[in-house]
Amino acid sequence: MTSITATVIFSGIALSISFLTLWLTHLRGIAIALSVEKCKMPELSPDNFKHGIPTTLRGTTGLFVLNKGNRTGAIKITKLDFDKVKNFANFFKECEFRIQSTESPSNQFTTPPMTVIIKDGSADLINIAFSLKLNPVIERRYDYNLETINIESNNLRELLNKLLEYKKERLKEFINFLRSNEKLGRITMSCEYTRRWLLWGALFKKKQKSVDVVHSYKENETLKYYDDALENYQLDPEPTKIIESVISEIDALKSNFNKCYEDLKRYRNEELFGFSVAGSIKNRYFDRKNSIIVLLKKCRDYKEIIERDIEPLLEDLLSFQQKTEKADETPQGKIKQKLIDEIKKEREPLRKNLKKVTSSLEKLRKAVECELEEVP
Repeated sequence: MTSITATVIFSGIALSISFLTLWLTHLRGIAIALSVEKCKMPELSPDNFKHGIPTTLRGTTGLFVLNKGNRTGAIKITKLDFDKVKNFANFFKECEFRIQSTESPSNQFTTPPMTVIIKDGSADLINIAFSLKLNPVIERRYDYNLETINIESNNLRELLNKLLEYKKERLKEFINFLRSNEKLGRITMSCEYTRRWLLWGALFKKKQKSVDVVHSYKENETLKYYDDALENYQLDPEPTKIIESVISEIDALKSNFNKCYEDLKRYRNEELFGFSVAGSIKNRYFDRKNSIIVLLKKCRDYKEIIERDIEPLLEDLLSFQQKTEKADETPQGKIKQKLIDEIKKEREPLRKNLKKVTSSLEKLRKAVECELEEVP
């Protein structure tokens, strides 16, 4: 019995060893394991502050992939997300990602999705570089998102002073947030990788990995540079240049109105025409926010003329131009004749209004010129 028992035991051990060998060499299949590297955010250098206040914070993390199996597998990074914390939300605009496989032949950064082949017994590090774009309100340039900033004043000089203080306060809040050493948010990596047994269930297994984004800026480096920027904060361009650009915009408006007036005066018969400056008017005042117009509307001394005279006239000019284009494209008939009659009817009132608003523009220009002379 002892001999038989020993034989059975040895046979069992041999069978176990054989099965283990078979498992390790043939049956184990793909065995992918994932781990995430801690985020790193390098200090900003003085060069980043030479031409303004940096509004991009960069960092890196990584996804380490190990295939402990004996079959080649694959991993696919499908999506990367940045979830900001509440206290960082006021300063955050958007996040951009770039990813790179260290073992890839091209070894180039790209954007998700990205698939990486992992040979049996090998590993790969997928580098993830991220750029946190900040709200540009902390920049010195005056014209960012003016319409959403809730400040008004009587004139340009007072308004620009208030705008300066407002932007400085936002920068100060951002610096205080950095000093608090709170985390900025969390990066979530969504990926799919080859399952152990390809014949069982889905080909890929889905998984998410996350890592906190925390900076380690030092008092004598990045934080010091931001402090210096706050101490020397000025609008860009300086108030004198901003007021000069306002005068230039008023001159451009006046020039466009004069050209429209001459066009209306020249074509007083039945001939249809379009304004020679119609494209400029559309591009300058309708296709995008015109920062000068927004700035002037925040001055109580100038707001009325902008809303009462200038903006309605610009809309009328564009509408008139669109009618002439429509009439040119419409075949002969009652509809075309109706459009022609409307155009004829609108010409003279539009011409009179152009003359009236041009006169108001001259008064506006003189008022702004006086402010320019008073700027210290």
